[in-house]
Amino acid sequence: MKIPPGEAGSSGTPRNILVLDAECNAATCVVQSLGRAGHRISLAGHAEDAFSFRSRFVRHSFRYPSPLLSRRAFLDWFGKTVRPENFDYILPLSDLTLYPLREISRKIPGIVLPPEEGFEWFFDKARTLELSARCGVPAPRTLLIRSMEEIGSADLGEPPFFVKLTRSKVWMGDRGFDLEARLVRTPRELREAAGDLLPYGPVLVQEYEPGDGVGIEMLCSDGRVLLAFAHRRIHEYPLTGGGSSYRVSIALPPALLAASERLVKEAGWTGVAMVEFKMDGERFSLMEVNGRFWGSLPLSYRSGIDFPRALIDLLEGHPLPEGPGYRTGVYSRRFSTDFSWFKHNLVADRSDPYTKSRPVGRTLLEYGRFLSGRDHWDHGSLSDPLPVLSEIGRTLRKNVRDLAVRGSSLLVRRIAPRTSRGRLGRLMKRKTSGDRSVRILVLCYGNICRSPFVHHLLRQSLDPGRFEVRSCGFVEREGRPSPEDFVPLAREGGVDLSSHRSKTLSRDLLEWADLILLMDYRNWRDLGRFAPESLEKALWLGAWSGNGSGEIPDPYGRDREAMRRILTLMGFAARSFAADLGGDEVADRTGTVSGTTR
Repeated sequence: MKIPPGEAGSSGTPRNILVLDAECNAATCVVQSLGRAGHRISLAGHAEDAFSFRSRFVRHSFRYPSPLLSRRAFLDWFGKTVRPENFDYILPLSDLTLYPLREISRKIPGIVLPPEEGFEWFFDKARTLELSARCGVPAPRTLLIRSMEEIGSADLGEPPFFVKLTRSKVWMGDRGFDLEARLVRTPRELREAAGDLLPYGPVLVQEYEPGDGVGIEMLCSDGRVLLAFAHRRIHEYPLTGGGSSYRVSIALPPALLAASERLVKEAGWTGVAMVEFKMDGERFSLMEVNGRFWGSLPLSYRSGIDFPRALIDLLEGHPLPEGPGYRTGVYSRRFSTDFSWFKHNLVADRSDPYTKSRPVGRTLLEYGRFLSGRDHWDHGSLSDPLPVLSEIGRTLRKNVRDLAVRGSSLLVRRIAPRTSRGRLGRLMKRKTSGDRSVRILVLCYGNICRSPFVHHLLRQSLDPGRFEVRSCGFVEREGRPSPEDFVPLAREGGVDLSSHRSKTLSRDLLEWADLILLMDYRNWRDLGRFAPESLEKALWLGAWSGNGSGEIPDPYGRDREAMRRILTLMGFAARSFAADLGGDEVADRTGTVSGTTR
C-alpha cells in the first residue's frame, strides 16, 4: 500500500505538530513529510546543532535539557513550554523522550505515544521474547540473568553472545543511561559485560545469529496492519552489529510479514512499529521490535511509503488510500554514519566471522548506484537541501579536526615525560613545610584497574602524614568492581582490589587535588574537556616508567600475560614517582627499596 503525494492540506485541516528528538535520524524525514503535507511544524531537541533544525519546514524550534542528564529538568521544560492549546499533536520519536513523557501523558492531550496496554510487549526485550514464543515467531536462544551468580550456573552454550539490558534506556533516579548491546566472544568478556550492565537491571544473554538484518516496517490500528514495507541492511555500524547506515528496499518476505502480523495482532498495536529480523537463507529469527519511528525511515519515504503522513491521517480518522505498492531496489544511506562505517571497514579484520565487513573494492563500486538514480543520501532533497548539506559539512569538518587532533596527540605524547617531571618540581615548590599534606589524585578511564592499583601502591610507599592519595575514573557508573581476572594479578603485585569499587571524577575531587596522575593520552584529553584548568596540575605516570612513551596502557580486556606486564610497569612507575616525591628515604612497603630512574 502507498500514500500518494498530494497538495498541502489535501488530507484535511493543517495541524500544528511538535516533533521531538531533533537529533535522531527519523526527525528530518518526519519534518519533511509532514511539512510537505501542509502541516505546521515545530521542532525540539537537546542538541543545538541537530541537522533537522535546518529544514525549511521548521517554523519554530526549541531546545530542551537532555532527558538522560536530568529527566526532571526535561519534564519541567515540557510543562512550562508546551501548551496543549498550541499543538494538535506532539510526536516523540525516540526512547529518550518516550519514557519520560509516559509519566505525564494523561495530563497533556495530543502526545502520540504507543498504547499503554501494549507498551511492554515492544519496549521490554524480555517481554518481546515472551510474545514471540506465544505467537510462534522464532527467536535466538536467550537467557535472562539477574545476578552474577546466575552467569556461573546457567547453561549458556558456547559464545559468542550478545549481552544487553531488557530496555535500551534506563533511568536511575533523575539520571538516564544509554547502554549499548555488546558482542562477547569469551566467558571472561561475558562476565565483564554482565558485571557492567547488571547494576542497571536484568540482562539478556542471547546467542549470536548469522545472516542479514531485515526490517518489516508497519503502521497498525488495533493489531491490524495498514501499511507495510521491508528493507535489508547492507552496512551496519558498528561492524559487530548495530543500526543500518546503508540499506535497500526489498519485496515483503511473506514469512517475515506473517510473523510481524502475528506479533502486532497479539499486542493489539496501534501506531508505527519496525520488527527486526536476522535472515540467513530461508531461516529467520526475531531480534527486536521498535514501537516507534526507526532510523531507516528515510528509505521507506524515498521508496513511496509515507509513514509520518499516514500516521497523522490515521489519528485524524482519514482513510488510507490503496496504491500500487512501493519501489524495490531503492538504496539510501546516512552520510555521517556511513562515513564512519567506511573508515572502520577499511581496517576491519576480514577473517573475523562476527564482523560485518565488506571488500573495499565492492564498497567503492556501490557508489556507482548514484549514477543510476537508485542510490540516495538520507534526507537529500533539492527543495530542502540544508539538512543533508549540514550533515555532510559537519561530518567532513569533524574528520579534519580528528586528523589535527591525532597529530597534536603525537606531539603531546612525545613531550609528556619531560613536561611531567618538570611540572612535578614546580608543583612541589609551591608546598612549604607548614602546609597541609600533599594531595594526589590518581585518574584513569574506569577506576577499576590502573588507578586503584597505583593508588594503593602510593599509599603503601608514601608517608601518610605527608601525603593523601585518592583515585577515580571518567566512567559515570560508580560501584563497579575490578575485573575478576585482574584482581589475583594485582594481589601478586602487593595490592588487594577484591573490595574496590569505582568512583567517578568530580570537580570537588579536582579542587581537592594538588597533583593529578594520568595514565594515557585519553585521560589527558578527557580531563581537558571536563576541566581544562586542571591540566596545569596533571602529570603522566608513564614519565616515571622508563618506557619512553609516557603512557600506561589499559589492561582491561587483555590476556593474562599482557596484564602482568602492565602491572609490572605500573609498579615500577609508582615506586619511581614515590621516590621523586619523598627522596631516597621512601621505602617500598612491598618489600624493596625504591630508587629513582634517573
